[in-house]
Amino acid sequence: MAQQPTVSIVLPTYNNERTIQQCLEGIFSQDYPRKKLEVLIVDGGSTDNTLSIVKKYPVILCKNKKKVEEYGRVVGINKAKGTIIGFIDADNIISDKQFLKKIVVPFKDTTITATDTLFFTATKKDNLITRYCALLSGDDPYAIHLGIYDRMCYITGKWTGLPHIEKIYKTHRKITLMPGNVPAMGSNGFFVRKDRLKKITYTPFIHTDIVNRLVVGGFDTFGKVPVGLKHDLKNVSDFFIKKIRRVDRRLNKEITLEYPYNASPLRLFVISLLFLTFIVPCLEAIRGFIRKPSSAWIFHPFACFGVFSVYSYKTILHLLK
Repeated sequence: MAQQPTVSIVLPTYNNERTIQQCLEGIFSQDYPRKKLEVLIVDGGSTDNTLSIVKKYPVILCKNKKKVEEYGRVVGINKAKGTIIGFIDADNIISDKQFLKKIVVPFKDTTITATDTLFFTATKKDNLITRYCALLSGDDPYAIHLGIYDRMCYITGKWTGLPHIEKIYKTHRKITLMPGNVPAMGSNGFFVRKDRLKKITYTPFIHTDIVNRLVVGGFDTFGKVPVGLKHDLKNVSDFFIKKIRRVDRRLNKEITLEYPYNASPLRLFVISLLFLTFIVPCLEAIRGFIRKPSSAWIFHPFACFGVFSVYSYKTILHLLK
């Protein structure tokens, strides 16, 4: 077997006591040489039990003075010693003990800049929201209609709706992307060569901007590996709170997106009309159920209407200020 590369996992935290132990258990149960793995916890000032849990594990603890994860990842990148840097979020849970071995295999091909998981996972025991997000390819139905999703979506039967070049091998899919047609990759199990990452600007680490910069810089080849991790959401409230936080940060320009997401006002308006009919979301749920039967599909029409309501309400409030 070829020698395994050294891997640094960058894991931003902020009040993640609910999921951080499972997250770390998944990482430290990996069948991977311990001497070749470091885990950097970059904490934004947690006030719950996150840090007391974290300190039970052999991690490198760093401080993130700016609190938000986009700057926390930068702190981790600058301290990482591995040749490969992986980005795991505190609500990501890995159950496959071969995950790391599988995710680094494509790096044997020197043309591949980064690797990513092909899908999200969930079990029948997980709550409805976690199962729904695994089926959808994430937590935002708008991304499906924009085509920017980056994991297997059982509504479309594809891992993205954007044009790309793809070759399928036994261990991975070799993907070539084009500037302006970059899926929302870069987090939740994204691993990248440190030397190539450091050739672009990565402060702040806004994942789609980072991947697009890599592509523009000529580092346009990636590996999508048929392995997954769980994106654990607590409940329906947690699902919508994340949307509120996301739209607030963008409208208040706490983060400024460089990559346009193919989201013209007209396109968003048309998608919103489709969501309001309830008919299209119901048909999508049926299509998804046929491909991957699950009771979680019942949430899809409500997710579409709810996300539309959140984005519309917040945008109107912002315009009225």
